[in-house]
Amino acid sequence: MKLLEELDGYISSQFSSLRTLFSLIKLEAKLAGLTVFPLVINLFMLFVILISFWFSLMSLMAYLIFIYAQSFWIALGAVTLLNLIILLGLLRYLAFNLKSMSFERTRYYFNSQESNEHEKLEKTTDCSNTPS
Repeated sequence: MKLLEELDGYISSQFSSLRTLFSLIKLEAKLAGLTVFPLVINLFMLFVILISFWFSLMSLMAYLIFIYAQSFWIALGAVTLLNLIILLGLLRYLAFNLKSMSFERTRYYFNSQESNEHEKLEKTTDCSNTPS
């Protein structure tokens, strides 16, 4: 009888521990949910400020080129050309990073393993679905 009481106490303490752990996980998830929203808003505001800074910088550069060249189209073309050059540089950098992440050796290893497995399979010429 003593063994059953101890077993009952052990099981109830384990359930109590699991309930406590579950409530702790729920509270942590709720706290994480409360901190994610301000983080997203903060990132969005940083993005807005970065875009407005870039726009201001490009406007100032276009104005200075306009004063120097006395042509609106030259200023607009120079700023557009600068932005296209920066875009091309960023795209090349992105392509370089993607290529370095492509795991060429891993793909080569798995492709060679796959071709070896296909070579070991028996070749059949009977394509019918009839059982033998």
